[in-house]
Parts: sequence; structure tokens; C-alpha cells
Amino acid sequence: MNGYAARTGKTTDSNPGILGLMRDFSDPSQPALDADGKPFTTLVFGNGENRINGSRSLMTALTDAAVFDKSYHQEAVVQMPSGGETHGGADVFLCAMGMGADSFHGVIDNTRVFQLVKSAAGL
Repeated sequence: MNGYAARTGKTTDSNPGILGLMRDFSDPSQPALDADGKPFTTLVFGNGENRINGSRSLMTALTDAAVFDKSYHQEAVVQMPSGGETHGGADVFLCAMGMGADSFHGVIDNTRVFQLVKSAAGL
């Protein structure tokens, strides 16, 4: 997920929610702009077919309608062939066994995982 997004509510047929444009928490009425002056999505994929190469300033500005369309592919950091995506913005399963495994349960923020591993290893 990008930046400090305003809460946009649940994704529904009339609201793009997390699939829409990033909206700054200080002014959710306007899309946030990147360094190239273009709106960008709240959600970004680790890899996928929609890798932007070069300056986004040369691209047509994204709209909520465009990114919410069922055929839109979220922008990705690493270019992959169509259908080759392996990591997105969804929660992933994490499990542990052995000493400290009981600390790994429920929903865990990804920034806590390192500390949990470190603690389980006694470091």
C-alpha cells in the first residue's frame, strides 16, 4: 500500500475503496500526486504486467473509474508476463513451528514479523 491513505471504505460496485486512487488523509477530496504530478493507486503489486517504465508524467492521468474497471491491472514494481503475477496486496498466510511459534497467530502487521522472529530466536 502506498503512503498515508485516507480511509476510503469498503470496495463496492459504487466505491473503488482500496482499489481506487490514493487519497491523502489530510485532504481526501483530491487524489494524492506522485513526484511526477500524477495520481496513483493506493494498492500496488509487487509484480505484474503493468510495470511503468520511465516517467509517469508522460502518461495519461489515472482516474478512479479507470483503476476500478474490472480489466485494470494494478501497477507493479517488477514486470512479469501476463498471468505471471505472484504477489499482490492481500494478506498472506504465515506460520511457525518450534520455540516461540505461539507468538505467530491471528493477523500480524508485516512490520512486526522481524521482531517476532528475532524474539523467537532469543536475540
